[in-house]
Amino acid sequence: MNIPAYDILKKDGLYGPAWIEAAADLEQAKLRAQQLAASAPGEYIVFNQQTQQVVASVKTRSEAA
Repeated sequence: MNIPAYDILKKDGLYGPAWIEAAADLEQAKLRAQQLAASAPGEYIVFNQQTQQVVASVKTRSEAA
């Protein structure tokens, strides 16, 4: 069984990062974070479960600024 190694989280100013989903590899995680940011603006981070580090981030601004 292949266990996903990357978590995708959305930053939330009030409560901290919220877990969205997991991905098997880094490229898949980055692509999914970009897709999520396109549909729901905000900041998304990709977290490597093995190294315990943020390895990528995608940030979009809301149109209601």
